[in-house]
Amino acid sequence: MFKAAYQCIQLLMKNAITISVVGSTFIVLLASTSVNAAAISTITPASLDDVERQHIRQLMDRYEGNRKKVAEALGVSERTIYRKLRRLGIT
Repeated sequence: MFKAAYQCIQLLMKNAITISVVGSTFIVLLASTSVNAAAISTITPASLDDVERQHIRQLMDRYEGNRKKVAEALGVSERTIYRKLRRLGIT
C-alpha cells in the first residue's frame, strides 16, 4: 500500500509546479500538456484509499482494463493490482 501511495505522490510531484496550503485546502498549479498555459486546480484532502482508488481507475481507463499494463505503470505485480482492485471495490 505504501509503495503505491508513494508512487502517486511522486507522479503528482513530477507534474506539479507549485503546491500551496491555504487553510485545509491544497492549491496545486499543474503544468498542462493539452494547453500552453498552466491550470490551477483545488484539491480538498481525501483519504489515501480515495486517492489510490481514483488513480487506479484512471489507469484502468487509460489501459482499457488491462491489469498487466496498469501493474507495469505502477511498478507492482499483477497480483498486487488484483488485491488492490478487490480491496478498493474496483470492478
